[in-house]
Amino acid sequence: MSQSNSHSHDVRIKYFLSEATDDFFAGKLDVETLAHSHDLSLAEADQLVEMIEQLEFTFDVDIQPDADFKQQLHNDLIGKQLSLFERVRNLPPRLQIAAGIALIAAMALLGRRRFFSEIRPLIQKWRDVQPQTDTNGATREANA
Repeated sequence: MSQSNSHSHDVRIKYFLSEATDDFFAGKLDVETLAHSHDLSLAEADQLVEMIEQLEFTFDVDIQPDADFKQQLHNDLIGKQLSLFERVRNLPPRLQIAAGIALIAAMALLGRRRFFSEIRPLIQKWRDVQPQTDTNGATREANA
């Protein structure tokens, strides 16, 4: 066989194997028709199909990775879930300071809001009972 003829035969086998494998797994393999369409002998096509069947049998094993491998892969891909303090601790010093200041400011704003929401009704009650003065200095009752 010449080199171009050998190359042509290899290409035909390659395409035959590809189509035969697809048809085999789809459950619609017709060896004679496929061999004829790729210009291969029936004996050669039968040998190739037998190889496909043996490979399928060999690799038809349900293998599950062990738990350690899954955990290691999860940690490699996603990383360990860190708490808020661990995340802040891993930041550069300037960002740690900024995060601390932001945390203190947020706490102060929440505390101020809570303090005033509790004290506001008391202030309103106190104003309601106090006598009010007008611009002339005369006092009058708040509810009058």
